Amino acid sequence: MPSRATSLFPALRFRYSNTNYLLLDLIVERITDRDLRTNLERRVFAPLKLRDTAYPLAGTAIDGAHAHGYADVSPLLPDAPDATRFDVTAISPSEAGASGALVTTAADVARFYRYLLQGRLLPPELLRQMLSDTVPTTGSAPPAVGYGLGVYVYATDCGLAYGHGGSAPGYLTFALNSRDGRHQLVAHTNWNPLVDAGVDEDFWDAFPQGYCSRPR
Repeated sequence: MPSRATSLFPALRFRYSNTNYLLLDLIVERITDRDLRTNLERRVFAPLKLRDTAYPLAGTAIDGAHAHGYADVSPLLPDAPDATRFDVTAISPSEAGASGALVTTAADVARFYRYLLQGRLLPPELLRQMLSDTVPTTGSAPPAVGYGLGVYVYATDCGLAYGHGGSAPGYLTFALNSRDGRHQLVAHTNWNPLVDAGVDEDFWDAFPQGYCSRPR
């Protein structure tokens, strides 16, 4: 899920840093005397019944039915067959560590945000800080307008939305949620370049439109 993190002091300024999530991992492990996977399984996955979510430590295989991920490897392997659509599914997400090494489904992502935003995961004051103590996301692509403690605030045509995105070789995930967690849109794509080329503009244009569209 998140591929980047913000400052530990969000009241000061906004700045992306994957390293901050890795530091938080070390803090969690020191306080609990358990690795992050154990903490996630006990404190998040099991209570929320996220049965299709895992935090792999080293494996390169995804259990069960799954979408294969593809990437443009032409800068690295120009002679590879179909180098712009190269199957990179076997690249272990564990290289991202606490900054985004989850394997999950759209349904589990939506379930996580429902529980979070409806106050069923964190104490009320901490949830308030996550959503309210934000800073402007200067330099970020729209519709992101603010960032709190691990949660983006997005401006859409149907009001503010909350969530996050994450990328890994071959995969891209984004989620938009209403404040009460009742209106949601989660999108997975199974193509993503190996290098950080930014978010596809056509994808971003379509994503908020899909979130704001109501079933007839």
